[in-house]
Amino acid sequence: MVIDIKKLMWEVFQNNPAGQKVLEHLSSRFYDSPIYTRGDAYDTTYKIGQRDVIAYIINSLATAQLNTTEETENE
Repeated sequence: MVIDIKKLMWEVFQNNPAGQKVLEHLSSRFYDSPIYTRGDAYDTTYKIGQRDVIAYIINSLATAQLNTTEETENE
């Protein structure tokens, strides 16, 4: 059985109002916030890692949306 993680993310974060709110919260906390910590390269690196996780989710949702649109157009 192959799991399509992007479709699962779409269901959780786009088709579910609670998931949308969670993604908004995560984005505001870890994606739309400053990542540079003056004088602390380790903290900056840590924040970059947090941002990368949210960026992965956002990019996966964009890809899933493109695939969903293409599937709808092909029907």
